[in-house]
Amino acid sequence: MSRIYDISVPIRSGGLVYPGNPEIDIALQQAVAKGAGANVSTIRFGSHTGTHADAARHFFDDGQTVDKIPLER
Repeated sequence: MSRIYDISVPIRSGGLVYPGNPEIDIALQQAVAKGAGANVSTIRFGSHTGTHADAARHFFDDGQTVDKIPLER
């Protein structure tokens, strides 16, 4: 059986992004410490943030989407 190695880069405010893509912004919107029922954040970033895979669809309108790539590949 093949092994899968997690090489994920953490997504954090100010983290590494592909040149020209939006910066990563994680902002707390609700806080338990301020009386909210839960801690809730907004997360904004471009599609080339952190560890990711580009499918053929990224380059070709009729290309395969990332959810169709077999995990074994």
